Amino acid sequence: MPVLPPAVHRTIVAVDVEGFGDRRRINSHQVAVREGLYGVLRQAFRAATIPWSGCYHEDRGDGVLILAPPEVAKSVFVESLPTQLVEGLREHNSTRPTEEQIRLRFAVHAGELHYDDHGVTGASINLTFRLLNADRSGPPWPDHRECWPSSPRTRSSRRSCDTAQPPTPPPIAWSE
Repeated sequence: MPVLPPAVHRTIVAVDVEGFGDRRRINSHQVAVREGLYGVLRQAFRAATIPWSGCYHEDRGDGVLILAPPEVAKSVFVESLPTQLVEGLREHNSTRPTEEQIRLRFAVHAGELHYDDHGVTGASINLTFRLLNADRSGPPWPDHRECWPSSPRTRSSRRSCDTAQPPTPPPIAWSE
């Protein structure tokens, strides 16, 4: 058994484009959606004062896994980033045909993980993706705002919100 490198603690963000593989989206639409997604992410991270270039990102085809460096406060991921993403998505979608518009799912968590030769792994990564895929029957944001009155629909672990101390009531969709 290989020697396990020490675990590191990171804020973990996962995003996923809803309906990316819809048959109405041909390859050129998918390329445009991916380009738009990365543009929206870079713009939102910059506006939320999170250094995009300082984050680790792993492309997931129709989404992205993002790990923030430990010096970035977790609070910006629950207090500022969702709003910035919504603004970026609205701007993007207002100038694109339906097949190139983005409906995004967003999850945030914080926990320990391990880097290896293939990327990252750990229970915290698994939980973040479970949060991302939770309640797929409901609409993705920005259309739906039931978690926090002042922000879009997000999925977050209790730990990341409790320690970030959001200014409004916490999300109703908890996962321990």
